[in-house]
Order: sequence, then C-alpha cells, then structure tokens
Amino acid sequence: MADSKNGPDLGKAFKQFREARGYTLKEAGFGTSVSALSRFEHDQTNLNNHALNTVMTNIGLLPDDLRVDFLMFHSPFIKALGNIKALRVGVSLERVKSAADQYRVTTADHDYPLRELNIAVFDWMIKSYEANAELRMPSDLQAQIKHLLIDDNAWYMYDLNIFSFVMDFLDTNLIVRAYQSLRAHEHFKLGTPYADDIAFVMWHVGLALIMRDENELLPTVQEDIIRFRDAMTDRQGPLISNLVLALVIEKKEPSVANSARVAKALRAPTMIGMPNLASFCQLLVSKAHGVEAGVII
Repeated sequence: MADSKNGPDLGKAFKQFREARGYTLKEAGFGTSVSALSRFEHDQTNLNNHALNTVMTNIGLLPDDLRVDFLMFHSPFIKALGNIKALRVGVSLERVKSAADQYRVTTADHDYPLRELNIAVFDWMIKSYEANAELRMPSDLQAQIKHLLIDDNAWYMYDLNIFSFVMDFLDTNLIVRAYQSLRAHEHFKLGTPYADDIAFVMWHVGLALIMRDENELLPTVQEDIIRFRDAMTDRQGPLISNLVLALVIEKKEPSVANSARVAKALRAPTMIGMPNLASFCQLLVSKAHGVEAGVII
C-alpha cells in the first residue's frame, strides 16, 4: 500500500472498526480529509499510507489491525487477532469471544497444521484478559510455541506476530531462547521486509525482560530497539519503542535523569492527541515498575 491501492472492501472494514469503537467520522478523520474518509469507507476512493495511518491512529488501531494488505486483513487469523488486540481500546469481551469462535467455524475444514495452536493462543489471551493478569501458559502449549519459533526457526510474519502476542505468557527462558533464535536469523537485519514486525517484537522483548528482572540482555535489547525503531511505518510504534527504550535505560541505570526520560516519553502520546495510546503506555510503565494488575494484549 505504498500508494493508493488499498484493496476492495478495506474501507468497509475500517468503518466496522470505527463504529465498533464509537468514533464519529469527524473524530476518525482528524488530521486528514473527512470527506475523503467517507468516500474511502464506501469504497469510492483510496487513502495513501500517510492518511491511512492517520485515521487508524485516531481510532486506536495498531499497525497489524489494518495496515497489512487486504488478503492478510481478511484472513481468519488476522481478523481474530485484531479483535483480541482491540480489547485495549474498549471492544467488548463478548465481541472478542465471538471473533475467536468465528475463527473456529471458518477454519473447521482447513488443512492447516497451526489451526489448533492458534485456537489455544486466542483462548489463553482471552483468559488472561479476563483474569487481568499475564497467566503463564501451560507447558504443552509452550512446547508447541518453542517448536514453532526455535526448532523450525522460520521467522516470517506469522512467527513474529505470535511471538509478540504470547511473549508475556511464556517462561523467561523460552523468551530469551526465542529472541536469540530471531537474532541469529537472516531476516534480522535492516532492509528485510519484516523490519517493521521485528521492531514491534523488540519493544515486547524489552518490556518482558524488564518485568522479569532479566538485566543481562538489556544492553543488546537496547541496541536492537534503536536499530529497528525507524523501520516502523505507523505513528504509534515509534512512540511505544521510545518509551520502552527509556524504560530499558532506566532499568540498566536507575537515576533521576533516566526516570525523567521515561516521564517525557510517557507524555508524548497525550501531547499529540492520542488518548488510547496514552492509556496503553501508562499500563506499560506500570508493569515495568512492578505493578501486577493489568495485562498487555
């Protein structure tokens, strides 16, 4: 979607997200053309990357919710995952459970080896959200994820997405080993088509290691966050990466100056009018500082 080829029905999909979150056209279109957004929702025109990222941000969508291409967006996996992630911006638990059930139904006749793993992951994310805590996954489920991320060592978009969204439910040694597996892969370099996804993984890794007091790898994580941060193509990603980077530095070297760096990074979403992201970033800081309540989806 480097230019205007958004794909059929993408505007309708955006409209569904917008209405589910209770945003008006005017609110969603802040910073771009409201009339163009209306035409986009009715598949009468397209939006370029900048405009699409702007309206996504306005309604609290994250990159993989809508920025991905049309076929990925309409895959059962992406739709179910997108609904689960939308819990953080107010989508009802009932809607999310319905989306997970829909995945079961629409993939029932699929000859897809990862179907059962996806179902188990979705169920665990929902269960953790209901418990308002990062519940550690059972050993058999972690073994499946280990096989996927470490034994197979493929590291395509699916693997990167799964690692990001299950990380906080894994044992620490599995997080570390998967991170090391990713760093050894040929995709772990600037210029890879997956640089944006790797940047997303990196802030998750940094936060997970901070929360578990695993400080040995933090200097390497710091370098990797900086290395891939500018590859992010949406407005929210760099803000989150900058915040986690500040938290990593604070964890390594506690000081008044480094705490002030965290506070400054935390203020950024509010200063540019992104209240949903501001709330999410406050959760990240609270978790990094040892607060147990809350779950990062």
